[in-house]
Amino acid sequence: MAITPYNPTADPGTFTVPDSALKRGSRIIGVAAIKVGFDIETLTTDPTTWDLGIGEGDVIIINPVTGNWTEASATEEAGIGRINTEFVNDEYDIPAKHRGPDANLSLWNTLKLSNDFGGLFVFEDNKAYVPLNDDKTIIPIDWRPRISSEEELQKHRMMMFNAKWKSRDFPYVIDVPGSLFPQ
Repeated sequence: MAITPYNPTADPGTFTVPDSALKRGSRIIGVAAIKVGFDIETLTTDPTTWDLGIGEGDVIIINPVTGNWTEASATEEAGIGRINTEFVNDEYDIPAKHRGPDANLSLWNTLKLSNDFGGLFVFEDNKAYVPLNDDKTIIPIDWRPRISSEEELQKHRMMMFNAKWKSRDFPYVIDVPGSLFPQ
């Protein structure tokens, strides 16, 4: 799949009016940890294009999860003299969770202590947001996992996690195969 990098100096084009009755999937239902350096453009909606990345450990599917895309907070730099305050980047902090953390403690420990993985966040309509740099490379993500349990009997232990990073650009949208992220 070809991804066209954002170009802030290009003609912005026109605004596409969304269909007011159209509802897009807003819940994050799956996540993929993507190793920094992996070529994201090799992934398509054909699940076989994911096989090599998964087999090599460059793509780690984390599914099913429940999460949401929270609003990023802007970082600004104060101006001096006649220089205005300038936008530096957006800080993203995406919360999610999954049940049954016990079998995945080693995976989460690796992600927690590493700066080698970015992420891909899959919504219920099989569209995914993937944070990329200007050169279309994976942005490293600070993974913050925590184990949580409910106080009541016969409830679930959960792996709560946040994915944090900074970027000047919006994430890119790609289509993913629904078979890798079943609902």
